[in-house]
Amino acid sequence: MTISVENITFAYRRAKAVLHGINLELKPGTVTAIFGPNGSGKSTLLRCMNGTIQPQSGSVTIENRRADSMSRQEIARMIAVVPQDTPSDIPFTAAEMVMLGRFAHRTVWDHDTAEDRAIMTQVLARLNASGLTDRPYNCLSGGERQRIILARALAQQTPIILFDEPDTHLDISYRLEFYQLIRKLAEEGKTILITCHDIFLAPMFADTAILLQYGKIHSAGSANSVLTSDSIAEVFGTSISISWQQNSSFAVSLA
Repeated sequence: MTISVENITFAYRRAKAVLHGINLELKPGTVTAIFGPNGSGKSTLLRCMNGTIQPQSGSVTIENRRADSMSRQEIARMIAVVPQDTPSDIPFTAAEMVMLGRFAHRTVWDHDTAEDRAIMTQVLARLNASGLTDRPYNCLSGGERQRIILARALAQQTPIILFDEPDTHLDISYRLEFYQLIRKLAEEGKTILITCHDIFLAPMFADTAILLQYGKIHSAGSANSVLTSDSIAEVFGTSISISWQQNSSFAVSLA
């Protein structure tokens, strides 16, 4: 399922615009990674895309249908979101948190079905998190909570998944496992968008990289054409040396 952003501009109240004329298109089977410094508009763009906030101008189109003409439940059946942070004091078990993802397909008054429980079991197993099922969500570590939030998103069974800096609480081994998972999800036909600060691992798993600066797209294309020493210096204000290899891996060192 394709999602398109057309000339979006957004500002919070009367403040200076956070996004300025953003255009992009995400296609099934691809991973798009958005990079940019804090305050560049990454999270705001995701919130516009999933209908949480409405841009002052421009539009979001999901498979040729404008998102602002759709109900919240309709959008939730098409787009799942893995946020940066989820409150840790929610009095649910891990299983109950995952089951929240099934509300996109039923009402809050409906009982869990055998299908719901089977999907929950399946996604927890896929994330090696089956052992967390009965544990209180607020007793999990940061990395464990992030796995449960990811499981909740997978339980929605949507064709589009938006990740907002999802690897914040993951150590290096889980981070690598996470990027391998999103690559697999793309291979299964899902449309994937990630915002992140990780210029070490994420670029190797992305089909398209986008650099945001001051709410505008600085550059977009393949990771090796976008994440260069010059562009990183211009956007992040830091000097590092980036050397891409023929196998799309690369080395980063302080300049």
